[in-house]
Amino acid sequence: MQYFAAVEPQRRLAPHIHVAMRGTVSRAELRRVLAATYHQVWWPAATDAQYDGDHRPVWDEATGTYLDPATGEVLPSWGDALDAIGPEDAPRHMARYGARFDAQGVLAGSKDANRCIGYLTKYLTKQVADCLGRCCMRTEGNGMIELQTIEEVADWLRVSVPTVRWLRQEGRFVPAIKVGRRLMWDPRDIDAWLKAQRETAKVA
Repeated sequence: MQYFAAVEPQRRLAPHIHVAMRGTVSRAELRRVLAATYHQVWWPAATDAQYDGDHRPVWDEATGTYLDPATGEVLPSWGDALDAIGPEDAPRHMARYGARFDAQGVLAGSKDANRCIGYLTKYLTKQVADCLGRCCMRTEGNGMIELQTIEEVADWLRVSVPTVRWLRQEGRFVPAIKVGRRLMWDPRDIDAWLKAQRETAKVA
């Protein structure tokens, strides 16, 4: 099977993957593949602190490594700790696909095909960490809420920027937060708005 994929970074730390496949695959089969796909992160146990306060490892210039302050023994390296992981241990983290899934059929040479290709290639030149640069925030209690720009909102909703502007002008969208001349949105407001748009009755 021929396919092309790109990862879309997200400030919400929930990156999206966009995949274009050549051929026909049923949605039911795609859902089974997504449900069976995961990535395990195996790290040494880190639940209990071994050294704290004044009881800290000591650097030894002769061996070029850290020593136990009480026994003088060479501390295991990261590789040694990974090798010590046994069959009774569990992965520290399990990454899976989220519940949101959208599959669309596209004909070659159509306007939709060009749009999809442009959408995929846009993220080839972006790093996953690019979206974690300087951003506009506001204080919420003791924390900070990352606000979304109109471009980020459009990407999130899979619509164009003019569509977001039209929904706002019609009064059918979440009110924006004005930061200078910029319009920003609270992602929690977007989530609430999306839930309100869910259809309650079955469509024939």
